[in-house]
Amino acid sequence: MQVLRKSLMAYVGGGAVLIAFVTAAMADDFTTSFQVDLDQYAGLWYDTARTPNRFQDNTITKEGKDYGACFNSTANYTVSSSSSIDVLNRCQRRAGDGSVTEETITGIALADNDPQNRKLKIAFGSSVARFFQRAFASRGGFDYWIYCLGPVNGDNLYDWAVVSGADKTFIFVLTRDQFITDDLKQEILTCSQKEGLPVGELIYTQEKL
Repeated sequence: MQVLRKSLMAYVGGGAVLIAFVTAAMADDFTTSFQVDLDQYAGLWYDTARTPNRFQDNTITKEGKDYGACFNSTANYTVSSSSSIDVLNRCQRRAGDGSVTEETITGIALADNDPQNRKLKIAFGSSVARFFQRAFASRGGFDYWIYCLGPVNGDNLYDWAVVSGADKTFIFVLTRDQFITDDLKQEILTCSQKEGLPVGELIYTQEKL
């Protein structure tokens, strides 16, 4: 999994009625309300935990070897314009003989008209593949909603984040450090549970080679 320059602020006008409507809509989507500074969200993330999905928990055959599910996944986000982020996802896969291969995939994340910068849409692959994802397959791209967000660290970047979609059927836990403490793990799980995310299905995917 993998995000925009601050000031992707959607224009809000029309007085108190519209403001009340926006606030009510946010309350339905998220338990808490916060603004995401996407400059502080950009950079390298470790995909510390995830719920199983068909893109990373499948198996592949490469040069005659069968490789298992992704582990040690990372996401690198680079601001490319005031409304988009270039995405680079990497993961490692291990074959039965112990050999390891690396996979990469690129994508583009676009702001989804959200004044708090918490709702993004990502499409992956070539420009043609992204066109069909946005136009047909996933109605603008895959949901990338930021449900939980940690504090800013010493590098002026958010320390951790929890991502899911509108239907809350999956989770990606992103951290700046490859390995996290038990206390931080519990903090992340507590926030995820508060947001109604399926924490019981999480698998932890970082390992030392």
